[in-house]
Amino acid sequence: MKKYISLIFALVGLALSAETVSVSFGSTRIALDPHHSYSATEAQLYTALYEGLYTYHPLTLEPVPGVARNFEVSEDGLVYRFYLRPDAYYWNGDRVTAEDFRESWLLHLNPEDRAEYTFLLDIIKGAREYRTGAGKREDVGISVPEEGVLEVTLNHPASHFLKILCHHSFSPVHSTFRENPDWENAPSVIGNGPFMLYSRSPEKYVLKKNQFYWDRRNVRSDEIIFLLSDDYQHLTDLFNAKEVLWASGNILYDKLDDTSTLQVFHQFATTYFYFVCDEDPWTDPRVRRALLLLVPWEDLRTEERYAVPTFRAVPEISGYPEVAGINSRDRETALKLLKEAGFPEGQGLPRPVFKIPESQEVQDLATAMATAWRDTLGLEAQFTLVPYGDYYNSIENRDYTIGLMSWIGDYADPLAFLQMWVSDSNLNKGSYSNPDYDNLIEEAMSLSGRERYNRMAEAEGLILEEGGIIPYKHSPSYNFVHADVLGGWLPNPLDIHPFKYLSYTKPPLPARIVRGN
Repeated sequence: MKKYISLIFALVGLALSAETVSVSFGSTRIALDPHHSYSATEAQLYTALYEGLYTYHPLTLEPVPGVARNFEVSEDGLVYRFYLRPDAYYWNGDRVTAEDFRESWLLHLNPEDRAEYTFLLDIIKGAREYRTGAGKREDVGISVPEEGVLEVTLNHPASHFLKILCHHSFSPVHSTFRENPDWENAPSVIGNGPFMLYSRSPEKYVLKKNQFYWDRRNVRSDEIIFLLSDDYQHLTDLFNAKEVLWASGNILYDKLDDTSTLQVFHQFATTYFYFVCDEDPWTDPRVRRALLLLVPWEDLRTEERYAVPTFRAVPEISGYPEVAGINSRDRETALKLLKEAGFPEGQGLPRPVFKIPESQEVQDLATAMATAWRDTLGLEAQFTLVPYGDYYNSIENRDYTIGLMSWIGDYADPLAFLQMWVSDSNLNKGSYSNPDYDNLIEEAMSLSGRERYNRMAEAEGLILEEGGIIPYKHSPSYNFVHADVLGGWLPNPLDIHPFKYLSYTKPPLPARIVRGN
């Protein structure tokens, strides 16, 4: 999922009660459709509005039962039977049914819909064929053998299956929105999560506890105020006054009353450039690799520039091999590759176009890359700068050569960074395509343990060597949290904090104060 920010406006003051938790995020467009959204801000909001069969544990991220009270799996690991809770309801009082899950997942796979995360369902029998238009809806291995039971048949055993079920795209969509998906104009959405959407504006979402939620006794807050703003000074004022208890960035650190509220943790995230690979000459991996070999990466990917510089796509995972991407300049090899591709010393290459967000860090690195090409080849690059809040919508318009993405893995597994680049993935914004890469990912999905990791590492090495993606840093998470009064906020590598567990706790009275009668 992507993380981004933008826009400026004036906020009114917030009056907080002991049952209210207020949070703030950078301004961005919010899509309420769980099938068509992929920003980190949306994913956080969805922990309140929707709930799938399983949800994330707030600290370990291990799957925790949600709508599914339990499950059974066949001896061969191919057939899962999920037994739904009889007391799982949407906020309007309608029961959540197994049919809701089946129809929602099939809607997600609809090839005409081109939803972003459909590739996550590829482990289900017939899912990939259906979403790519090569198979039939009725052949997908999702069925309802009896009331309250969802049966899923996989192509092969998958040890990570329950983990991906925590993702918001596996949430049930109420029949009202399946039949009439007017997400933009609806005043609210009919969700089944711990909170309902009470009101919304571009600047503020107000969430109230879902009184029909099956586990409402363990929902710690009655109300969530979810602010969206890029007014750093005003957010800092609200945070200092404890009218915002958790701010996901956009805070002026030097204006904080208490700098110990800054929480910095390792995050399962990578920022990288990518080539758009579907037009000549950028379809040729020799050309992409040659340009990248002209860049002095050893001088650019440094700890002086970035907290965690990297040349690999997948953040460190225990047992996963370290993969060596392009990590230094090699002028001789670069010129040889260009000559082989028919562009001796870069002659005849079109001007590469960077489309990047308005960020000084990103602009500096892109400029360094462009300078290396100009100094060696006389090749001038062009730049298109887009405000952060608009950037990820803008990259759908393929009017550029090189784009940028900051990606947070959606579950703690290398596939969260690699599967999105298979040829038929709707999240493959660069249209990278290599049958060898696709086959390695397909093989990895059917394996387990060290052999599985080795296959994925081979695939990662391939896309890095071919210049499909160009990682340059892993991003720690930066949050500002009043931990003395905000309960349930726990650090984790996905930087996602389910609203169900958050609560406001009144600070203790000083020892010398005696409460009067």
